[in-house]
Formats: sequence, C-alpha cells, structure tokens
Amino acid sequence: MLELLADTLDDLHAITVHFPIALLVVSAGASVALRIKSSVHLQHTSWLLLWIGTLGAIIASVTGLISHFPYEETELHGVIEVHQLWSFAVTAFFIVLTGWRWFSRRRGADAGTTPLYLVVILVGMVGLVLSGMTGGDLVYDYGINVRGVNPLLGR
Repeated sequence: MLELLADTLDDLHAITVHFPIALLVVSAGASVALRIKSSVHLQHTSWLLLWIGTLGAIIASVTGLISHFPYEETELHGVIEVHQLWSFAVTAFFIVLTGWRWFSRRRGADAGTTPLYLVVILVGMVGLVLSGMTGGDLVYDYGINVRGVNPLLGR
C-alpha cells in the first residue's frame, strides 16, 4: 500500500497534466465554433473549460515542479528546465487570458467571441503544443519517471 502511495505521488504530474491540455484545447475549439455559430451555451462552455483548464494548468505546474526534484542534481536538469520554462510561460499566459475574459464578462461583453481573442487563444495553443512536446521528449527520449527504464530513479 505504501508503494502504491509513493508511486501515485511520483506520478501526480503525469496524472494531472492531460486534463488541462484537453480542456484548454476544447475551450479554444468552442471559441472558434462561436465565430461560426453564436450560442449562449457554447459561450458558457468555452468560458467554463477555459477556467477549469487554467486551474488544472496551475495544478500541473505545481506537480511538475515537485516531479522535477529527483532530477535536480542530474545531467537531465537542463533538459527538464526547458520544459519547465515553456510550461510556466503557458500557464501564466492562460492565467492572463482567463483574467482578461473574466473582466470582459463582468463588463457584459465576453471577449471570448472576438477575433482578437481567437488569435490570442490560438497563440496559447502553440505554446501548449510546445510545452507538451518538450514534456513528451522528457518521457520518450529520456525516460523521465518511467520506472524500470530510467536508472536515475533507483528503482
């Protein structure tokens, strides 16, 4: 039971990171769909997915920071920092985007339906892809947190 708990703690980043990616991508897709066909329900869905996805990105960033500690004194530290930099930047980007949309909604004009918002969220999607690619490289090229494969984990 203790081993399962320890493994779960080690895997928190891998467990949490996929939800914000999916939620933010679907939010962006819903925003694009709003330009094609206006819908109050789709507008609220896009907003809710953005909000929850951004919250999830914050959680994924924190769990990623925790997951990186065992590699602090290894030769992989520099490679991990590239992913960490992209991820922190993308998380900050979506925090600002969520704040902008929140303020616009409070004023009665949801920015999520504007062409500028679409451009900005699509830029966020590019950052999200780059963050995901660098994270995927860590797993598939370097075996980060892959038990039984990575000798740095000592298991």
